[in-house]
Amino acid sequence: MKLSDMKTDLTREVEGVWVPLDENASVLVARFNNKKHAAAIERLRAPYRAQISTGRGISDEVSNKIALESMLEAILLDWKGILGDDGKELPFTKENARVALEIKDFRDIIAGIALQREIFRKAEVEEAVKNSATTSSGS
Repeated sequence: MKLSDMKTDLTREVEGVWVPLDENASVLVARFNNKKHAAAIERLRAPYRAQISTGRGISDEVSNKIALESMLEAILLDWKGILGDDGKELPFTKENARVALEIKDFRDIIAGIALQREIFRKAEVEEAVKNSATTSSGS
């Protein structure tokens, strides 16, 4: 394996990648711990810095709040085809995203996507672009 094949596309890590959830729904997800996400976590942890540095740590409740807020800010960026309980398409807003991320299984799915290095790899991106150009020029 070439080391260059391990490189990720830093732009995609921050701006996100569209990933299908099923045949109708997809989400725009940025990579976990990208520079924007890391900055959000740092900012959200700042009020607890003294508490953390003295070894007392932070409660699970605070830790979960920081995780959720940082995902709202820098991981879950958009969606298509997500339906509300009434069966109608739910527009992507921060409040709707908050409600969705408060559902543990949905949050776990988004986190799982954000942790998949492969979807942010440069080689994957370059191959997709090349295939797209071939398809476009061949049609």
